[in-house]
Amino acid sequence: MSQKLSPTHSYDVVIVGSGPVGATFARTIRDARPRASILMVEAGPNLTDPAGINLKDVSDLAQRAELQRLSQGPDQRFYGVSSIGDRARAARVPDGKRDSLARPGTYLLSASGSTVEGMPSAALSMNVGGMGAHWVCASPWPYGDERATAIPAAEWDRMVAGAQRTLRTSGTLFPRTALHDHVLGSLAAFFPGGEARGRQVQNMPMAGRVVDGRISWTGPGTILGDLLHGDDAFELRAQTLCTRVLLGDEGAEGVEVRDLRTGETLRIRADLVVIAGDAFRTPQLLWASGLRQASIGQGLTEHAQLVSAIDLELPSEDSAAGGASDDPVVGVFWIPYDGIQRPFHGQITQLDLSPLSLAEEESPRASTTTVGLSYFIPTEVRPENRVDFDAAQADWLGMPRMHVQFSRSAEDARRIEVARTSQRALVEALRPDRPADVPALMPAGTSLHYTGTTAIGDADDGSAVCDPWSRVWGLPNLFLGGNGLIPTSMAGNPTLTSVALALRAAERAADELL
Repeated sequence: MSQKLSPTHSYDVVIVGSGPVGATFARTIRDARPRASILMVEAGPNLTDPAGINLKDVSDLAQRAELQRLSQGPDQRFYGVSSIGDRARAARVPDGKRDSLARPGTYLLSASGSTVEGMPSAALSMNVGGMGAHWVCASPWPYGDERATAIPAAEWDRMVAGAQRTLRTSGTLFPRTALHDHVLGSLAAFFPGGEARGRQVQNMPMAGRVVDGRISWTGPGTILGDLLHGDDAFELRAQTLCTRVLLGDEGAEGVEVRDLRTGETLRIRADLVVIAGDAFRTPQLLWASGLRQASIGQGLTEHAQLVSAIDLELPSEDSAAGGASDDPVVGVFWIPYDGIQRPFHGQITQLDLSPLSLAEEESPRASTTTVGLSYFIPTEVRPENRVDFDAAQADWLGMPRMHVQFSRSAEDARRIEVARTSQRALVEALRPDRPADVPALMPAGTSLHYTGTTAIGDADDGSAVCDPWSRVWGLPNLFLGGNGLIPTSMAGNPTLTSVALALRAAERAADELL
């Protein structure tokens, strides 16, 4: 698994990035081509054995905090233990006054030597499993204008179903309790309808399964499965940075990598190259490889996030199960985006990981449970929101320095106010005995759901980096994956959508392998 590669080593497939999307490519190609040799490289360290598990499955909170710290690249400060109780102790502050805050397991993009304008909380992870080792596992499916028109509607349905199987999504992970029924009923009364389209208020589809009475959360290692053990034709190399894709007259010929432990640089031949990074580092690698299409890096988008924290009274039968736990008493509920009646995506959960929490004087009583109510509001896709690169200056890893430019439009501001009015009314409906606080608009970047910088499209007209099969235009054996490929304005969490796109692309990639 960690054998030394020679400068002339070759593979059928090289995959850059070990998150859920990279794992989906590896799994799909292996199932279709059992004899294909596959190398996966990841710049960050391996945290667990088996590799790539979701850190919520690490029950020792101190150990989990240490593994999160090791994921923080150039900024390995200790944030403390990430638990519900600890997240309920920071003071509430007005909109616009909160300092930028990276969550445990992430580091701010600005800490990597990049310049960031307008997205102060943009953050990354650097570890085997990528953000998939840290994600909350919410897996709503894309709807309406969230789905790229470059792919036929019927194909979307098939892709989404496949992504749900890959991620093991379920709406029944949490036990039914009196509080669960009360909250779900209250939400349904506030947001009636949508059953005909599957967009009624419901349990959030979550990626995981119940094992021995406890939830096992999906991580990239779950998707890779037996590739990690006993598959001699699959190799995962951690702390190995891909510095560029080697391009020839007919497409990608391989990759150049640098071992971050030894500093050794190697060239690796490959018949097929997949870059499955995030919306910042994938376009950075394309640019470092000599590609200069104007579409690379443009259209950076994330949904705005409004958050409220609510204390809910625990029914007596639920009180004994309360307290800090990563398997919440209340469950996780979904207010689906439908584009018209609900022009936002909502979720309510004890697992909310936003920096917003309760002040000390408002700490919840033992008879209450603290939940986070989040609305994600889609924002316009605009080419001026982008990430650019500077070959004359390097970031902390020696890659071209990034410069991020992001702002919200007047239409974005209007949508946010519509959502703010709705969220305030919902909080008052859930707790009529307590005046609602003004929902907090989190700093740009807080969502961690960055899209658009390597978008797919149906024409090579300068507006898209990839074709509908996720291949870079003009380079038929260079496939991309990740949230950056999503060309639309998303309301819901994008992971399932990215896995759906990866499944379709990986099927095509496997077909093209000799």
